[in-house]
This record gives sequence, structure tokens and C-alpha cells, in this order.
Amino acid sequence: MFTIKKKNAILTINTLNKKLPVNRHTLMGIITRIEEKIADLVEQPFRQGRHLDLVSVEITLKRLMERHRKPVFSRTYVFPSYIIILDENIFTENEPFLTRFKEHLKSNIENWLHEKGYEAPHPVNIFFRKDALTGRPFEVRIFKESSETQPYLLHMESGVLFSLNLPVTIIGRGKDCRIFLSDATVSRKHAQIVYKNGKYFMTDLESINGTRINQKRISTSRLHDGDLIQFGDVVCLYREMLG
Repeated sequence: MFTIKKKNAILTINTLNKKLPVNRHTLMGIITRIEEKIADLVEQPFRQGRHLDLVSVEITLKRLMERHRKPVFSRTYVFPSYIIILDENIFTENEPFLTRFKEHLKSNIENWLHEKGYEAPHPVNIFFRKDALTGRPFEVRIFKESSETQPYLLHMESGVLFSLNLPVTIIGRGKDCRIFLSDATVSRKHAQIVYKNGKYFMTDLESINGTRINQKRISTSRLHDGDLIQFGDVVCLYREMLG
């Protein structure tokens, strides 16, 4: 057992009847490092993310940020948006955790910018997408919307991009859905997007909580660039290439 007493700017630790003077800032630094170590041990399985090495993703992202930062004025930089492309199998295994991955990455990036003494006037945007990658689990690229060749849905919370490259795309909570949304308010087969005569149409599949486009509940409706689509409580943004 020990007690800590405040005496001016010095903390005195009483243990085994011996008084050891400890500088307050030194003690707080020790406590902080202990807390960080405990957090690191607790989060280690999460960071590995079922075969997704989030530490490697973070290192790759930081290197890309260093190469492509644009100075505004002294120590203030503008960073582009980034997209993390995951191999299809890795994506499927980790899809339920991508919102947490994104939050974890953004928090670490903010801390890293602070440690580097960098100022960023805007938060760094991070998106995810799955693709067939050969011999590597992920890629990190600068995200340029103009380079997207297919219309897509953007999951507003997790930052996942779902390309619409099939004549019919089923959306729902069922594992067999092309766009899988892990949320209790989403039905197993909630809605579908159909490509017909150069246009995309959204149809609700008699879901329990309904499908809304720009806050209006629909049965079938044509999609337009910039539409906000709500499946239960899940909100997605529809984007199409107009060029």
C-alpha cells in the first residue's frame, strides 16, 4: 500500500515507511506510459483484425501522407483523401470491424500529426474498398473521385465504397448480399439496385424499416448523383460518374 501526498510541486510516495520524492510531471509520465502499454496489450488482437495487419496499413498511410502533403504555410499542410483497398477475402472477414478500424486509424493519424508538429486545417478522409489483389492483402492509394469508373454507394459511417458493377445488386444483412450491411435495422434482403437503359433504380424489397431516398420512403425510384439513401438506420451516399 502507498499514499500520495501533494507538497508544493513535489509528490511524496510513502511506502514501507520510506519517503521518495517524485516530480509530479515525472509520475504522470510514468502513469501515462503504463496506461498506454495496457491499452496496447488490450487492443493488439483488434489491431491485427483477423488477418488484417492494421499497423502495416497505418505505416503505409503515413508514408504516403509524407510524400503528398501540400504546404499552406509554415508547418500547415493539406492532405488528400486516401482509399485503403482490401483483398476480397480480407475485406469479407473484416467488414464488420471497418468502422472501428477507421476510427482507430484517424485517431492515430491525428496523434502522429501532433507529434510531427504538423497542422491540418481539414480532417484526413479515409475510405475502404474491396478488390481482387494478387499476393498482397491491401493497397493504400490517394482517392480521386474522378478515377472511379463505376457508380458507387459510400457507407457514410465506415467510409466503405461499394462499386455498382452488376445488373442487379442486392443490399441487406444477409451474408449472400452483394452489399452487406451489418446492422439490426437492416433486413436480410432489404433493397436492390437495378441497372436498366443506362440508369440505376432503387427498389425496396418489402423491408421492415423501409428504404428512404433523401428522407422520403420509396418503393421504387430512380437514383441521381448525390442522393442520400437510408436502409433502416444505415445511411449511404450514391455517386455516379458524370463525365
